[in-house]
Amino acid sequence: MRRMTFTDIYAIRRIEKDRFIEIYSFSECLKFLVYYPPLCLVIDLDGELAAFIIGCTEIDNNVVYGHVSSLMELPQLRRRKFATELMLEFERVCREE
Repeated sequence: MRRMTFTDIYAIRRIEKDRFIEIYSFSECLKFLVYYPPLCLVIDLDGELAAFIIGCTEIDNNVVYGHVSSLMELPQLRRRKFATELMLEFERVCREE
């Protein structure tokens, strides 16, 4: 697992393709990466993006709320607990804010 980079956005768009979800535009993905870099994570297997999570935080009455905007993995790599790993790290980062 590692932080997302600018070039990962292209791979993310390929994972999101052909799914029944709202797909974020390149510029929307870039905004998350610029404003919330610790909450943009990927799992990379031998140079192939296997899964990713993109999110943000909000602070309301001194309470931090984490919001997962997108969490996906390649269909052929499901059931390997990548999404679970990403969620656990996302929660850990949110608690540190």
